[in-house]
Amino acid sequence: MDDNATFTPLSETAQHRCRAAGSVSGWVLTCEAVVDQKAEDIQELLDGVRELIGERAIEPYGDWDDPRSAGFRIGGVPATFSIISEERLPERHFNIQIESYPPNDMDYLYNDRAVSMWRFLELVELICGPRDNWPTMMPR
Repeated sequence: MDDNATFTPLSETAQHRCRAAGSVSGWVLTCEAVVDQKAEDIQELLDGVRELIGERAIEPYGDWDDPRSAGFRIGGVPATFSIISEERLPERHFNIQIESYPPNDMDYLYNDRAVSMWRFLELVELICGPRDNWPTMMPR
């Protein structure tokens, strides 16, 4: 990688971290650099997703400015994942939404206001698999 390369969408600090890590440019670089600025519990959850999906890239989706939330897609999976960490929730629990991609294809696949990190990772694993195994929304 060129040491003089610049990455306009990233802050100077994020650019420095990416150069030091020897990352490549593109969505994965952007995601890794921005995730470094996330709250610890969001970072831990995203690390769990990376461990689960292996080589598939996590692509940022939506607004990444809030350190208490993240939206992302997983390469090859027709869904978007949104997670929000709220102080009122128990530790390692998140407000989540999983929606079809492209939008309006199937709408919400799953949403809940208090999902444990482990349950979220189970949902990711299900949605990365065959549609027959996807969770179904229950009326509230």
